Amino acid sequence: MKARLYGAADVGEAWVVDVSEGCVHVFTGPGPGGYADVRQAVAGDSLTPGGLDGVTVAVTDILPG
Repeated sequence: MKARLYGAADVGEAWVVDVSEGCVHVFTGPGPGGYADVRQAVAGDSLTPGGLDGVTVAVTDILPG
């Protein structure tokens, strides 16, 4: 998965939209082996991108209707 490569490249955070599961996988804690932490956000949840103070994104705004 590309997320592992992004983590190894020290990208601070990655979001993967999983349309079939209706969620967003949020990867944080980058390191040589990928990301240390992964969580799922679903409809009703809000996400705050790392490094973008004051920005909040509703998962329902990301997922297709």
